[in-house]
Amino acid sequence: MLLHSIRQWIFGTAIALLCSMPSWAQVCAAPGKDAPATISGVVNTFYQGNGTLPVATTSLTLGTSIGASGAVSVGDMLMIIQMQGATIDSTDSDAYGDSTASGNANSVTFSSTAQANGYTTLGQAGLFEYVRVTSAAGSAISFTPALTNAYEQNTTVQPRRTYQVIRVPQYPSASIN
Repeated sequence: MLLHSIRQWIFGTAIALLCSMPSWAQVCAAPGKDAPATISGVVNTFYQGNGTLPVATTSLTLGTSIGASGAVSVGDMLMIIQMQGATIDSTDSDAYGDSTASGNANSVTFSSTAQANGYTTLGQAGLFEYVRVTSAAGSAISFTPALTNAYEQNTTVQPRRTYQVIRVPQYPSASIN
């Protein structure tokens, strides 16, 4: 429980620091928009991606949500992140991951170039950005600034590509319980 609370504090502090940077100032939605709180458990709301979001998009439709309750509203900060998208070689050998084999699966000495590194292409996995909600009508959301990356939701064809939309609370002050 303590580790979970520490993670929440680190995440909240990182958001606060990012929002204080001049380059991110236009994204910080409404600092202190959420009421002061004693927080515990899950504070973010996670929405499943819905369709593909091309570069320069300024609107999206939210998918199914989990996490904290509450609807997205004007002034909220959202984080859009590509969760899956890397391509791996799933061959059952020492080439697993990036197709690089050492030539001797039983060898105990590997060089860093001979070891499988986990993926053949990273794709868009891990890309993220913050946006500010400018209008919200049910699951239809408009935001600013326009996306600088594309996000893809594909759960049927390998490699899977999924993204999430995360509502990030903006507390003026918070106590961790």
